[in-house]
Amino acid sequence: VALNRQEKICLLGKGNSTKSKKACLKLKNHLAQTYNVEICLSQYPEHHIQLAKEQAIDCDHLIAVGGDGTINEIVNGLMTISQ
Repeated sequence: VALNRQEKICLLGKGNSTKSKKACLKLKNHLAQTYNVEICLSQYPEHHIQLAKEQAIDCDHLIAVGGDGTINEIVNGLMTISQ
């Protein structure tokens, strides 16, 4: 997928995971050279559901940085958005 330089990318990571935080920072450093990148870290269980709904409004792309639980919450959040 070719990305437009004006597009905004949101990295959704697990706030209580050092590994996730480091991965988000590494991705941001790499992508921010070309794109507008924001990091959103969860603060409590199922927080990704809310973050995904909120960030889907402002971001062109969401990138899950975590395991299957993180992805599950993000997908659940996106599925609640009415079109």
